[in-house]
Amino acid sequence: MPAPDDILYCSSGTEALFLLLSYLRDAKGCKRVLLSPFTCESVLESVTASRLHPVFVDFVSDSLSIDVKDLQRKAIAGTEDIVLYTHLFGFSPGYAEVNAFCRDKKVFLIEDCAHLIMDWVRTGACQGDAAFFSFGLSKPLNIGKGGTCWIRKEMRDEFLLYANSLPSTEIGTIPAIITLVSSYIRTNPVLLDAAVAFMSKEKSTPIARPYSEHRLRLDEWTRLNSFQISLIEKLLSIFAPMQRMRREMLATYEKNLKDLYGVQFLCGESALLANNAPVRVPLIVSAEQRDPLLRASIQNGLWTSTWIHFLISSNCSNETVCHQAADILKRIIALPVGFSHEEMAIIVSLRKQFQAIIKVHEK
Repeated sequence: MPAPDDILYCSSGTEALFLLLSYLRDAKGCKRVLLSPFTCESVLESVTASRLHPVFVDFVSDSLSIDVKDLQRKAIAGTEDIVLYTHLFGFSPGYAEVNAFCRDKKVFLIEDCAHLIMDWVRTGACQGDAAFFSFGLSKPLNIGKGGTCWIRKEMRDEFLLYANSLPSTEIGTIPAIITLVSSYIRTNPVLLDAAVAFMSKEKSTPIARPYSEHRLRLDEWTRLNSFQISLIEKLLSIFAPMQRMRREMLATYEKNLKDLYGVQFLCGESALLANNAPVRVPLIVSAEQRDPLLRASIQNGLWTSTWIHFLISSNCSNETVCHQAADILKRIIALPVGFSHEEMAIIVSLRKQFQAIIKVHEK
């Protein structure tokens, strides 16, 4: 299937969001972005670099879903607010409610689709005013680097005119190939096993890299190389087997881990988007169980992590940390999906170790 022709390719998902936000600030007068506190710090970098004010919205208890009641308290109807909704790990909890709120209040909705397939907007399921995608490591379409943004038809010509009026440069072919090779090396199962062996010796959760504000600048943006764009089109055309494998992985996780005492899935087959393939599967466990379960899965060869180690709202001194999200942060494990079929056998054997750890903590 060919790539959509109504999108703008650039160097990263971070830059794609930055371009969208800068356009909405300059052309539409937007001033604030309402967003989840549980996402990549690069998202906050895009918000602050575009000179918009971040407003963090808490979660519903024991869910990654944005609390619409909290959103109602904080959002201002009209054109000055933007809601940024994240399809986290490729799942969309509370999406319909957030979309309905934005439509009713006429608040601009941007969808963070870094964990979704790029043809998401073509399916008709995308209900937002704009969306951006990423092609970095661990993403559904991984070429090591790159991103793209889409905006609804009524604003597209104005947005593209705005973006094309800015100075830009194109990624060179040789750097594009080097990035692709580096991406393959970093996701090769053999090297992942070596990295897992090293990580299994760790006694605590890694600390996230320092937050870097205003890393982006609007005086120039970077276009994706034509070679990379062609590669993305090819990957889209052969993506169906990867999509099936990731869905099989999700089903294997659910079958073997879902009914364990104290383990709660924050996703499910019924909630999985019909056109999507998840990149991670989030579990909630007790704070006491989290580190032992994390180490057990890593030692068995699963590339498991907490994914995000802090709330981005904690970097803003004038913002109160969202309490429900902070509680989930202490208890979340992000299980990998889609590196190899061998992982399915590991999941089955992992169940017994999880049971043993849970029994120890029950006592």
